[in-house]
Amino acid sequence: MTNGNEYSLDSLRFLQEFNLNPPLSDSVKLDTLVGEVREIKVMLSQLLALNSKSSLNSSSLGPGSYTAGARSLLTTPASFEVLNDEFKLMKLQVESLATVVNVPIPRAENILYDMSTAEENREARWKDASDRYDKTNVVINLLCETKFSGEDNGILSGKASVEFDKMSRLEKLGFQVVTAINKIIYLFNRDDMESAKIWFEEKLQPKDYLIFRGDLQNYSSNDSLFALGFMSPFQKERLVAVNIYCLDATYFITKRTDEILYTIVIRDNHPGRSFPCGYMITNDHSLGPIVQWLQFLKNKGVIVDPLLFTIDCSDSEMNAINNFFSGCSIQYCLFHVSQAWNRQLVLKVKAVSGIPADNRILRSEVYTYLKMTLYEVDKDVFHARIAEFISRYEATQTAFINYFRFNWCDEAKYNLWSRAYRPVEFSHMLTNSYIESWHNQLKYIFLGRSRNKRLDRLIFILTVEVEYFYEEFDRVESEMITSPSGSNDHVDFDNVAVADSGNWIIDSFIDDNSAYVVFVDDDVSCQK
Repeated sequence: MTNGNEYSLDSLRFLQEFNLNPPLSDSVKLDTLVGEVREIKVMLSQLLALNSKSSLNSSSLGPGSYTAGARSLLTTPASFEVLNDEFKLMKLQVESLATVVNVPIPRAENILYDMSTAEENREARWKDASDRYDKTNVVINLLCETKFSGEDNGILSGKASVEFDKMSRLEKLGFQVVTAINKIIYLFNRDDMESAKIWFEEKLQPKDYLIFRGDLQNYSSNDSLFALGFMSPFQKERLVAVNIYCLDATYFITKRTDEILYTIVIRDNHPGRSFPCGYMITNDHSLGPIVQWLQFLKNKGVIVDPLLFTIDCSDSEMNAINNFFSGCSIQYCLFHVSQAWNRQLVLKVKAVSGIPADNRILRSEVYTYLKMTLYEVDKDVFHARIAEFISRYEATQTAFINYFRFNWCDEAKYNLWSRAYRPVEFSHMLTNSYIESWHNQLKYIFLGRSRNKRLDRLIFILTVEVEYFYEEFDRVESEMITSPSGSNDHVDFDNVAVADSGNWIIDSFIDDNSAYVVFVDDDVSCQK
């Protein structure tokens, strides 16, 4: 351990958060701790964006005391709380709120910022990576032997360096701590793809993960195309026990907007809860990656004889499933069917008057009729509704009726979207709400509402943060005492959807025959 006077005051406080109790120099007497919590978020998309909030506690606290707002940087063995580029530091003040103790800061060795050193020490750093507690100890030990400094950042240049110089010592320390921890736990190479390769070959495969590497150059001359998939033993155990699945894709999961995350999700034992059982990341939007991935899962005995897949309205997903599982039923997610109709309603359905208010009323009327048809369970009534719908709007809404006939009105299509064509036992899978719930959790909980920048960080979150969350959920649930009624009152947050920008059709809560068109603008900021 380095001597206490080699650390800044904030560094000392940081080390104390780990209960390491580094020795303090005689000049530092900590007899007052103020509850000022600084929340530092390093967001690479905006260089360095700092959000601050503070609370003042005028109580006089003894040495080493913690206010109610203070908490350890490491909150769980698997979740460093830093992984969303966010952590909290307590700023110490001595004797007076107006007097801040300054301890001289030497120039840092910055060993964690030297990538060559990081590469050389990678194996040593991860020798205990299979145990989350050991991994935490590795982080702590490295931080203790690293001198942090605000004088030499060693990693920034140009405009970013100018911004770095403007930050306070506390902010600089926060930036360095986050960067150092990131380089320990998920960033193994400057190149994103090389770092991801290390993840697959050296981190996941030794832990018995199923690793899929697509051979996309088998059908394409584009060397930049890739497809990578992975599944933990815990996920595999859950997946092989079922035969009904949801498959869907989500976008904007890294800084490269062409990359897609495909997820296979199953219905969990917990009512209304989804469980992600396998991932594939690709930048190829064609049929190829899905075909190769499903073939891989079939050859590995993970998905052998599926009964049903619920998918988005995707021809590539449907064709890939039919290619390997000819006896499997496929149904479109009814929510996505409604979304597809809504997009065309906005484009093609217009009132004779052309007045926007009249357009909205007409679109709501058309959508309401379509919704009644969509959820009709009697085949004869269903076909009668289709005929009546076409007859009612064919003369005045020709563009939409032509679209509807061509894309949705034949027996093969009815089998994909009509509830009248679906067996009763599949009624709980009529929508992809399970997978939509999972995507909401990923983006708004695990990614913290911010755009993820790197592929290796996404892999870390999926294999450590998410995995730990579901393992802990199962463990805690198994130890819970259930109420005599057989269920515990709870709010089902899995079924709470987050609206993206665009037009949404919102059903009335009190009238089954009413719906409202709502425009959502996700780009509006409430800040002045």
